[in-house]
Amino acid sequence: MAKKDAVSKRLAEEIAFAELVKRTPPLFPPEELPAPPAPEELPALLQLGDPWTGPASERPLGFGTDASERPIRDAFKAFGLDHRNLSDWRALVFHLAHVLFPTPRPPGAPREWTDERLCRLLADVAAYKRENPKASDTAICNWLKRNWPKHSPGRLRRVLQDVRNPARNDLLARTAYDLLTQQMLREAAAAPCGVTEDAPSSWTGADEKTNVVLSRAMQAAVRKAIEEADKLWGH
Repeated sequence: MAKKDAVSKRLAEEIAFAELVKRTPPLFPPEELPAPPAPEELPALLQLGDPWTGPASERPLGFGTDASERPIRDAFKAFGLDHRNLSDWRALVFHLAHVLFPTPRPPGAPREWTDERLCRLLADVAAYKRENPKASDTAICNWLKRNWPKHSPGRLRRVLQDVRNPARNDLLARTAYDLLTQQMLREAAAAPCGVTEDAPSSWTGADEKTNVVLSRAMQAAVRKAIEEADKLWGH
């Protein structure tokens, strides 16, 4: 079998990542697209029949059945997404962007604590927290020593700072973004929106209030990923 090219390999990895995220039950119901217009609401030239009849999975993306839409349908199918779901459109763009424009890896020797190892550690923490919700980090790291015998509890506690920081754990950041919902954004926007230190400075063109809303919504998504880490990355 011919060796996969870089893009094909990244595509396969991204599809696997999309399946991984689906292990976590959605925090909010999916954001569905508006219902299609009734035939009588369309201009006369478009009333060539009702393109929305038949099984929901076979309904067209637009008002026709042009073959140019097939690659889009194939992309949704490959990632197990639903084109009738507004959140899934964003998820598809997210996945394809990571395939076509991957984050450059820093040069040099591989890190000891890769994103994958960080998330496996996070999964162990989440599993312990599920049984012991009030446990301190000290207690957690003493327990983690059994599964991570090469590292002292003190070392594991320092690593936890990277584990829970999406700026240091790219896999956590990507997972959180994939779990982000419109409901999280709405709740962040509805909360009192004073500008805080948490507001990121990298949202080009966004005003301060938008910064805070986006920051709060992402924090909610990160918390969701951390709480459900054992379902995402557990063995």
